[in-house]
Amino acid sequence: MGLLQHLVEAVLRPGLYAAPLDVKRGEDTLYQPDLLVVLRKHADRLRETHIKGAPD
Repeated sequence: MGLLQHLVEAVLRPGLYAAPLDVKRGEDTLYQPDLLVVLRKHADRLRETHIKGAPD
């Protein structure tokens, strides 16, 4: 939780997401990291149910 707090301060919401959130890297590649960051400039990767492509 301490790491999460530091990341929230550094990234500023809404760019920080905690599990469960799927990351779809390809048609057959889906994973669920414990913690991930998507920068505002890559907000187009966000979908309603997952992130399409690599998070930052």
